[in-house]
Amino acid sequence: MLFVVSLTAPVFADCWAALALNQNKRAAAVGTGATLWEAQKMAMDKVGMPGASIWLWAKNKYVAMAADQNNPNTFGMSHGLTQAEADQNAIDFCRKMQGRNCKIVTQGGCGPIPYQQQENRPQIPIPDSPMKAISLED
Repeated sequence: MLFVVSLTAPVFADCWAALALNQNKRAAAVGTGATLWEAQKMAMDKVGMPGASIWLWAKNKYVAMAADQNNPNTFGMSHGLTQAEADQNAIDFCRKMQGRNCKIVTQGGCGPIPYQQQENRPQIPIPDSPMKAISLED
């Protein structure tokens, strides 16, 4: 007997993004994975232990963190369906926290719109390999 399966919608595998912060080392990083645990572990491994903690996670979205370049203790984090949306939301949140010179310090994730197909992509290049932790003091 032959069975025919018809899929009318594209299959999208779940992907998690997590943003970790290590305030002792002043480092932040994004990790991704098929499960929330994998994404959190990757992000925390990137910023290093001890002192790492997860501050933000999202399913099938991009995440970003912006920090005030003059005062790294002022920052904002957010998520979005595109990297540009996540970046802008993080910058807006940083400004709401009284940041005056907010810039993206780490970003990444995986949303329903592949990064290469997004319009108005952020100017920060996203490498094919996972991003390394970025110091908030730079």
